[in-house]
Amino acid sequence: MRVKESDRQLVQIKIGIKTQLEIDKTLNLVIKLPNLSDNKDCAVKVGIVVTHHYQARIYITLRPSVLDPQGVAVKSGIQHLGYDNVEQVRIGKYIEMTISATDEAQARTQLDRICDQLLANPVIEIYRFDLTEVSAVADR
Repeated sequence: MRVKESDRQLVQIKIGIKTQLEIDKTLNLVIKLPNLSDNKDCAVKVGIVVTHHYQARIYITLRPSVLDPQGVAVKSGIQHLGYDNVEQVRIGKYIEMTISATDEAQARTQLDRICDQLLANPVIEIYRFDLTEVSAVADR
C-alpha cells in the first residue's frame, strides 16, 4: 500500500515524527507487517485499527477426581485387541477455533469466557488452550 500525503500529515500531527523517512517507515510498518504487536501504539495513534486473528486449540478433559466410564470402555477395547501395556485412558474434547481480537490479552479473556460459559462444564471438566496468531489486518 502506498502512503498518501494526507496520511503522512496525520502521522506527523498525531505522533510528532520529525523526518519524512521516519513517517514513511512508521506507516509502512503499521500497514504491511503481518506481526504488528510491536507497532500497536503507533497503529492506535494514527487511527489505524489492527485486528489480530488467532488460532485457538482448546483441550477439555474430565477432572482427575471424576470417573471416566467412556475411558474405561476404550481401555477395555484396546486390551481386547491385545495391547496389554495400556494403563489408563481418559476421553476428552479437542476444539479448534479462529478468533479475532485487538490483542492477545483480549483473545485470551474471550476464550476463557467461552470455555467457562459454553464449552466446558467447570464442575467436572478442566480446559486449557494454545493461542497462535495467524494474521493481523490494519484497517483505517
